[in-house]
Amino acid sequence: MPKKTTPKSSYEIYLSGPNEKYTEIKYKTIIKLAFPKVTIYDTSDRPSGDWFKNDLQVLQTCKLMVFMTPHFPLPGVSPKIGYFYYSLQLRGIINFGEKSQQIICIWPPEITPKHGQRVVERMGIIVPTVEEAIKIIKMRVD
Repeated sequence: MPKKTTPKSSYEIYLSGPNEKYTEIKYKTIIKLAFPKVTIYDTSDRPSGDWFKNDLQVLQTCKLMVFMTPHFPLPGVSPKIGYFYYSLQLRGIINFGEKSQQIICIWPPEITPKHGQRVVERMGIIVPTVEEAIKIIKMRVD
């Protein structure tokens, strides 16, 4: 059995989704510019080392998970949503089965198919634009 440790992270937001070079909406840049004093872990700019372990450590301790759905809905980010959701339960932030206000999904109207939204909306908030996500983030970060 591995030794249980409490991960250390100074990040407030875990920012995930497709790399901006593959998107029309430069959502990561817009969010970072809107919150220059907030510590943001951008999965496109991961520190060197074990990226998977780094991602999990940040997800265990950050306040918010913000991501944009790519044109191929929820590939790599799907398991991370579940992991973050579970970590919120372990930290006593949400109860089992409760909708989280800490998971924010940017799902532009043109992204199809929409069936993946059913899962995400049970776990968190779905918004159609980066601007709407920023409004919610402002209410959640110091």
